Amino acid sequence: MELTELAEIRNWTLAVLAITGAVITIRTFRKNNQQRKLDNTFKTLEYLRKHIGEEQIERFIELFQANNPITSQPNEFKLPDGQIQYVEDMFSEGGCGNGEIYNMIQVFDLVARSLNKKLLKTELIWYEYGQMISKCYERTSQIEEIDKEQFPSLTDTDQKFMKKYDSFYHHLNKFMKKNDDLMIGPTKMYTDIE
Repeated sequence: MELTELAEIRNWTLAVLAITGAVITIRTFRKNNQQRKLDNTFKTLEYLRKHIGEEQIERFIELFQANNPITSQPNEFKLPDGQIQYVEDMFSEGGCGNGEIYNMIQVFDLVARSLNKKLLKTELIWYEYGQMISKCYERTSQIEEIDKEQFPSLTDTDQKFMKKYDSFYHHLNKFMKKNDDLMIGPTKMYTDIE
């Protein structure tokens, strides 16, 4: 064998080893990212369980049942005591949400930031809190519609202000608008329409 043939065999061997090493490195990197994503998801679920307690879940169930589509309008809550309140009342002090739904939406908005960046396993978050997230999105969408009706023509300065200081549900709505049609998988049901 000549020296040039040996050099060519050596170069091909090095190329094969480099390609194999690159494939193994990329595969390991992807697996590590998937594991990190899974770890982050479980930590997020732990955070959600810590910040959305039984009181918030009970309030959610109460308002879910008070907003029965058969007996009330989409933005209307017929409470057990006979009182009727509206979506915009949910976020005012002493309103039907009693501040708990507002806090729940803020927590979901915080989590939605990571969901928008695809840092979490969406299916696991959705399974645990999908019903609550979709109902909160329904409420915040109604608030957005009310705001558009009340303030149909904002000045440029006001629009810049609104963009700079996002609403407390901006990231949640952004995530749900992109993924609402995908969010039909299994979810834990906290309550059903009676």
